Amino acid sequence: MDIAVEDQHLPRGAAGGAIALYRFPPEGGLELLHRTPLAEAPTALAPFTGGRLLAGCGRALRLFDLGK
Repeated sequence: MDIAVEDQHLPRGAAGGAIALYRFPPEGGLELLHRTPLAEAPTALAPFTGGRLLAGCGRALRLFDLGK
């Protein structure tokens, strides 16, 4: 899930953002696994090889991997 903080559309911008990773446990509901704060709001998320996450943040592409 991508999260924007103080988002505005004209002119486009945000004070920051975050990416939150959840899982569906067998007993139901949602469980937060990890939250990563970002300097810019993520605008696009896509799966990447090896179970990683590719995120568009501002003019940059960032690649995330969940450490164990």
